[in-house]
Amino acid sequence: MSSQLTEEENGDDSIYDELCIDDESDEFVNNTPSDPGLKQNLNSWPNTYPVVWPLPSSEDPETQAIPSVCSSGRGSTDGAHFIYPLEVRSRTSSLVNGLLTELYDTYRNGTGSGLGLYHDSVDSSTEASGSDAFLSRSNPESAFLLELSERQSRRHQIQFLKQKDWNELKAIKEELRRRIAVQSAKLLRQLKQKDRLKHKVQKNCDIVTACLQAVSQKRRVDTKLKFTLEPSLGKHGFQQWYDALKAVARLPTGIPNEWRRRVWLTLADQYLHSISIDWEKTMRFTFNERSNPDDDSMGIQIVKDLHRTGCSSYCGQEAEQDRVVLKRVLLAYARWNKIVGYCQGFNILAALILEVMEGNEGDALKIMIYLIDKVLPDSYFVNNLRALSVDMAVFRDLLRLKLTDLSHHLDVLQKTANRESGGGYEPPLTNVFTMQWFLTLFATCLPNHTVLKIWDSVFFEGSEIILRVALAIWAKLGAQIECCQNADEFYSTMGRLTQEMLEDNLIDSNELMQTVYSMATFPFPQLAELREKYTYNITPFPAPVRSASFSG
Repeated sequence: MSSQLTEEENGDDSIYDELCIDDESDEFVNNTPSDPGLKQNLNSWPNTYPVVWPLPSSEDPETQAIPSVCSSGRGSTDGAHFIYPLEVRSRTSSLVNGLLTELYDTYRNGTGSGLGLYHDSVDSSTEASGSDAFLSRSNPESAFLLELSERQSRRHQIQFLKQKDWNELKAIKEELRRRIAVQSAKLLRQLKQKDRLKHKVQKNCDIVTACLQAVSQKRRVDTKLKFTLEPSLGKHGFQQWYDALKAVARLPTGIPNEWRRRVWLTLADQYLHSISIDWEKTMRFTFNERSNPDDDSMGIQIVKDLHRTGCSSYCGQEAEQDRVVLKRVLLAYARWNKIVGYCQGFNILAALILEVMEGNEGDALKIMIYLIDKVLPDSYFVNNLRALSVDMAVFRDLLRLKLTDLSHHLDVLQKTANRESGGGYEPPLTNVFTMQWFLTLFATCLPNHTVLKIWDSVFFEGSEIILRVALAIWAKLGAQIECCQNADEFYSTMGRLTQEMLEDNLIDSNELMQTVYSMATFPFPQLAELREKYTYNITPFPAPVRSASFSG
């Protein structure tokens, strides 16, 4: 009987042309051609990465993977820094990037559990078991079954069956039994394939885990790393996933583009869950079509800024419909957070978020909430941008500590500008550029692919990444800035360099992020103290800097 089923099955359907099982080893054999993109991903990065900031080095390359020695003279493993050659890190990063891309290709159409995880393989079974495929045999019984299926109600089906004689019904019954057996065999094969694919996914996750542990710096902590596609259930499930993805973000290749949307949404969903938000209710309130009292004034300001959105698919004449979506998201956030409302720069943040979220308004709002309410410092966009003013003052101190020569040269230009202004006040030279960088999280001065890497790090490491990136940029541009003889020349040079950074890839994204992570330990030394110092000793920007907000 089984041989008969196999014959009829092979002659009837093409699904088995795509699936091959080695009967001797019971192993799944993939006859489909290999994806050239994976091989390209594995070999796309160079073997070394020049870093602007000086990395710890050793005369003997063999000592670069040895933990630092504590003051007592004994090797310390708790908090010790393992310095791996950049060649090792880049190769490991390429391997992880390739594995993550392959995992995503398997995972992207699923929901994280059940048959949906293996959408492509199961769909072939589902299609074969549909009514058209199921009733496709060209014999009288199949024609009868097809005719029976066209009867909509049970009563009509019973009347139709009563018109058939006994021999016809008996033949139809046998045909149904045969087809049920065929479909059962198909389902069994698909379930076995699912188990094999699930095992393969787990094996790849284990390889990623091993790679992350191999290049980690804090050995005792990172031995607990375990990479998973989504946070597992349990008390420590989310934290385990979070630590693993943070380690991926620190690799030269960073988080693969295909994973970014899912990663950001997982972070945002966890935050909303932690503050007990009813998201369906929030969606009804923030995206309702009824106009709220403050909507008109808020909408006017939002519309003014929409045409200044800049380098994204939401600018230009052809993006009119996209700007309608952008306005809805901005207005939804203003309704959600009435204290912050709307601030200049939100249009640029929301446009980039919408691109990552593939135009989904609700998902974009989640990310806006997570970024502004959770990740960035309090009062970054309220109280006349007080927290932003604090970070700009902190940045000048960090510039003085880390880039002494450049900071001294800027001080000389600043004093000269103050004298030339006749005793009037000239704002710090760095403010003109860093203010816009911080407000838009570098979306107006760096290409999108670099900005997205920065945002990945901001989501996992916190707002100090903003200061680190600014320091890395100024370090890269320092040689040209030190050639400036006065403030006017400085502004002209910085304007040109900013344009080159945005359009000509003046700064390599991998080099930039390696500089960001290597310039200091986490958290940044003295950062908390400096922020506290300036929080109570700073004059925030005047009120007109704020675009608009709800009263409240």
